[in-house]
Amino acid sequence: MQHHKQVFICHSSMDHGFVSKLAQKLRNDQVEVWIDDWEIKVGDSILQKISESLSNSSFFIVVLSRASIKSTWVQKELNVILMGQLNEKDIKILPVLLDLEYKEVPILLSDIYSIKCANASDLDGGEYAKLISSIKDNRKAEEIQKYQHDFYENIKYVDLVVNKDKPPTDFE
Repeated sequence: MQHHKQVFICHSSMDHGFVSKLAQKLRNDQVEVWIDDWEIKVGDSILQKISESLSNSSFFIVVLSRASIKSTWVQKELNVILMGQLNEKDIKILPVLLDLEYKEVPILLSDIYSIKCANASDLDGGEYAKLISSIKDNRKAEEIQKYQHDFYENIKYVDLVVNKDKPPTDFE
C-alpha cells in the first residue's frame, strides 16, 4: 500500500468533541489524520511535533469556531500554512465552519470554499461528503500524476525494445 500524506486538523481545544468525531470519521474512511490529542505525548516538544506534522501533511483542515478564531495556537498554525503557500508549499486548506457564519470567517480564509456544520451530528450528512471527496479526489489526481510521470519515464525504454536498439550507456 502506498503511503499517503496526512491531514492535519487545526482546532481549539474547546471544540474537542466535534474534532474527535471528525478525525475518527476520516480515519474510518482510510485517511491518515493528525490531531494533537492523538500524537503529542507527555515530554514531547509541542512545536517540534506540530512542525513535523505540518511538513508531512497534504491537507490542513482548520475548524473555525468562535473559540478557534480567538485562539493564539490556531492563529500560529494558520500563519505557518499561509506563509508556506506564499512560498509555494503545496498544502490544501479545508475550512470547516463550526457554528460560525460566513461573515465571521477570518479575511485571509474568506475566499476558500468551506463546509458548514452546526455540530458533530452534521458530520453524518452532505457537508462531510464534500470534505472527504475533496481529499479523495486530490489523492486520485496525485496518483495519476505519479503514474503518468513513471509511464513517460519508462516509455523511452519501451521504444528501445520495440526498435531493438541497445540500451543507453550514459549510466556506465
